[in-house]
Amino acid sequence: MIYIIRHTKPQVQKGMCYGWTDLDVAESFIDELEIIKGKTPDFKNYKVYSSPLQRCYKLAKELYSENDITKDNRIKEINFGEWEGRVWENMESDLVKEWCCDFVNNRVPGGESFNDLYNRVESFWKDIDKTKDNLIVAHDGVIRALLCLLLDIPKENAFRFDFSYGAIIRVTPWELPHCKIAFL
Repeated sequence: MIYIIRHTKPQVQKGMCYGWTDLDVAESFIDELEIIKGKTPDFKNYKVYSSPLQRCYKLAKELYSENDITKDNRIKEINFGEWEGRVWENMESDLVKEWCCDFVNNRVPGGESFNDLYNRVESFWKDIDKTKDNLIVAHDGVIRALLCLLLDIPKENAFRFDFSYGAIIRVTPWELPHCKIAFL
């Protein structure tokens, strides 16, 4: 069994663009943590992976022993480069529109494209032992890339999924590479 959990709500200004920005968790963290714990098993015998960014790592530490968590840079959120920390509505609309028209291939100035993120995530996925139980604590973009990979969905359709902070996805592998996906 593999559980993929999106980090809880970060402490962030509304409308701010963030990816690699290392935001702390919001005040609602404990309440969100309790909801997640109520929907997931004890991860005692799981291999645990987390983005190194604190909004993921803090959740991973609460769900599992800190000493056994593997931080992996490949599951960091998309790098928004020069846009990091800026408010979306204050950015040059032509640049944002251009990126949005082909976010799969267009790189953010000084950052990544969705394809770059996808390639990092695919490399990570190939390296983990899917015959073992795993917990992955990651970000929205990483989860979208994983779902495109697992469900063989075109990358252009990555934003057709709707999941919130603290979202839980259970992946049941069978006859790899095939799997069954459940949104909890």
